Amino acid sequence: MTWANDLNINKNHKIGFAYYFEHRLGKTNNDETVRYSGYRHYADRDVSVKDRSHSNVHNFTLDYFGKTGKESSVSVSADYSIINRNSTTGSYETNLETAVNTDIFTGNKTDYGVLTLNAGYSFVLPWNVSANVGGRYYNVESTSDHDTDNPRFTAYYASNRQKTRDNVSAGYFTLTKRFGRIFTVRLGGRYEYADTRMTVYTADRAYTARRHTSDFLPLVTLQLVPGNNLVFQLIYNRSVARPGYMGMNPYPTYQDSLSYNMGNIDLRSSITDRYTAYVVWKRFTASFGYSQTKDAIRQVVYNVDPSSDVVSDMPVNFGRNKCWFATLSYYNTFGKLNFNGSITFNLPRDKYEFLGKTYHADKISCDGSFNLSYPIRKWLYVYTSYSFQSYNENIYKYQHPASDWTVGAQAVLLKNRLTLNLRFTDILHDANYNNITFRYVNTMHGTYGTNDMRGVMLTATLNLFNREIKVGTTRRNSDVINRTM
Repeated sequence: MTWANDLNINKNHKIGFAYYFEHRLGKTNNDETVRYSGYRHYADRDVSVKDRSHSNVHNFTLDYFGKTGKESSVSVSADYSIINRNSTTGSYETNLETAVNTDIFTGNKTDYGVLTLNAGYSFVLPWNVSANVGGRYYNVESTSDHDTDNPRFTAYYASNRQKTRDNVSAGYFTLTKRFGRIFTVRLGGRYEYADTRMTVYTADRAYTARRHTSDFLPLVTLQLVPGNNLVFQLIYNRSVARPGYMGMNPYPTYQDSLSYNMGNIDLRSSITDRYTAYVVWKRFTASFGYSQTKDAIRQVVYNVDPSSDVVSDMPVNFGRNKCWFATLSYYNTFGKLNFNGSITFNLPRDKYEFLGKTYHADKISCDGSFNLSYPIRKWLYVYTSYSFQSYNENIYKYQHPASDWTVGAQAVLLKNRLTLNLRFTDILHDANYNNITFRYVNTMHGTYGTNDMRGVMLTATLNLFNREIKVGTTRRNSDVINRTM
């Protein structure tokens, strides 16, 4: 649920209020037969895992926007979110060789408080240089509890309580200068400082960890418009991905009897440099580029103790990962028939270790989509879409080809109040996106079956009011919440 309201003080100044609420309830039952074989022999196991979860998000926003001059303006906003999450996992397993049963219950509870402050100022410098400066600060306070009756856990680690405090301060600027009508230069940068502190309490001890990062993230854009329907653009930017909070907790948490979630206190931030060239000509858009990531963060399954069969699901840093890429897209209208499509090619330059050997992920891959729509009446149109991907590699992961063809029709009735959408999915029965293999150091795992995504879906939407109301106030911290959760 979203509620937003603008209070217009006068034509140049506005105050906005917003409230956002989200409730999620999830229930999942997974029943499968799993084969384990490692240091010790394990027969097939019947595994039944039942997950239950629910979460509530309350977000309150207050913002201000005002024009301070003919070519200057200021904006200030504050968001505060309260997030509660609870989940339980029941795991029921039967060893088909020994007939031994295992029944394990695990519970998790997390409470968040997230405060975000934003401020920005736009103005014009001498020589007609457009400038934008601003800053952001956010503070996260989180407490989580984990309990399990897993017999493999010692009494000390079966329960732990985690308290996290995260403070991030950032400042940014952009300078834009136009030279005539054809050439534009934009320079920018963002500085971020993050200080994260965590204390984990177990039955007999307290573990404290602190992580701080300091990063400058530049941005350069050059744009040339030599004539109508033709644009050239060069962009360089740097981005950072910081480790999540769970990576700082060194104690394992339960998944099933032979696999666990585990943190990595040595995890480092990931830095990506991306260089992209764009060419836009009429209805064609082409882009070419290169990206390089230092200390890429990936979630791997790894057998930490080779004397057992227990594996841990944990985040790790990979070295330096490189990739060349190119994308071509096109759109057009042929009479009443509308078409748009795109195709992307990737050429990775990665390597990883598996069973004492070095492997290279360097095979070219492609993916794309094509879409058609045709209006039969003003209130009715039909459409179809086809998406595909080839065999592709991403560091230690490779995925087999898959595709999805969908056909549908949409009708708008009752003076645009009622919308009906009927669609048929996975007509070719080839949406096997779960056919993936992961290989890391001493463990290989994945899903190797087929997905049956074929189905028929009918959705109906009824608008009670047709009057459109425009409100400028929106919450500004959704990206913060996604990163911290």
